[in-house]
Amino acid sequence: MSLFVVLALGGCDCRYEISGTVLDETSKMPIRNVAIGKTDTTDPDATDHTYTEKYGEFVFSGISGSCDEVTVYFSHQDYVTKKMAIPNYSSATIYLKRKSKGNAFFDRQREYKVKNLVKKNNAPSSMNDTTICQEWNLTEKQIRVIIGEAKEINGSQWHYQFDHLPCRVTGKLVQNAKEYDLSVNSGAWLTISSPDSSTMYGIFNEQANAYFMSTAWTKELEAYEQSE
Repeated sequence: MSLFVVLALGGCDCRYEISGTVLDETSKMPIRNVAIGKTDTTDPDATDHTYTEKYGEFVFSGISGSCDEVTVYFSHQDYVTKKMAIPNYSSATIYLKRKSKGNAFFDRQREYKVKNLVKKNNAPSSMNDTTICQEWNLTEKQIRVIIGEAKEINGSQWHYQFDHLPCRVTGKLVQNAKEYDLSVNSGAWLTISSPDSSTMYGIFNEQANAYFMSTAWTKELEAYEQSE
């Protein structure tokens, strides 16, 4: 059967093309040789993949049954595979989480110690006015509430649903003799990191929201998605 006949029978089939950059979730550095395709590369039937280039850039195109968005997998042997739906003919920045190579990662439900808390006004942000940070800070008690209420988020959620403000509190978490780096941004998100892994969390809880300068854009995001 010719391609023309297949497309005619499909009716809604159309061409898609998406592009963007794939970055390490923690370092924000580009990742080369990430496989991008309609199936996971760990699937034995995986075919038709493209790969990111030197600076993590990619262009992926083909024929799909949907014209609105393209669902693709981003796979790399050193990172957790991510599945994402990306609007057709758009560009996106994708953040991948490096696979943990050591012991089990920090367990927020188990006992831990908090130490070396420091207030900083130097987080990467498009906002140059750090005077907004003067009245904001967190206590250890508040940080424990925040960690307990936090929900794990991916790179897209972090990018589109949260403000990236210059104000943050950093410190150390100690659990089972293992130390983790903590960074809590006043935009209602935080990261917990070890030398070989990092997890990003967002705050969606009303009680914990009171500790931040801005909150997740949940309603705005839902309205945007419904309008697309």
